[in-house]
Amino acid sequence: MEQGNIKREIESFLQSGKQIEVAVRRPNILHKIGILRRVREFTIYPITLGTLLRISELLSDVDPEDFKGMLEIVEKGKDERAFRIGIESIKKYVWIIARVIAYAVTNSKNQPDKKIVRFLEKNLDVIEALKILNVIVQQMQVKDFLALMVSVSGLNLMGAGSISGESPEESSNITDSQERKSSGASVGQT
Repeated sequence: MEQGNIKREIESFLQSGKQIEVAVRRPNILHKIGILRRVREFTIYPITLGTLLRISELLSDVDPEDFKGMLEIVEKGKDERAFRIGIESIKKYVWIIARVIAYAVTNSKNQPDKKIVRFLEKNLDVIEALKILNVIVQQMQVKDFLALMVSVSGLNLMGAGSISGESPEESSNITDSQERKSSGASVGQT
């Protein structure tokens, strides 16, 4: 087994979280005198299925057509057009990004607190958000989920008895013979 796979499995087994820090951009007097912290720390644990579903629903609202040709525009140096597309994207997607991060931080069946979403909107810059989203993508374990779905679909294709490695006919034959034995034993006892 590869060293990277072993490490990933151990981390997953231990449910290790990734620490992230978000600094307060505009500290008020309470931050300055030390009553409130200037940096908030969050731990992003492997994402549960429910949270994975909610994050996926939010990300499905991102329209890939909005970014079609964006790389080409930037490479050709058409800064005005890239700027316009960027402004439109900010208006549409900042809220989604803040919600995705808030869901990952809370990682529970409940909606994230609006205060956390507002805190993230006010204090994250684009580079920090990108780094945090990379951590979230790691913790979402999408590849593992896809492997799970392939396994489940393989089980469905093989039938009900595939878990024990038997064909559906063998499984039903064993069940029938067990029922006959148990009914015969009960007849002999009466």
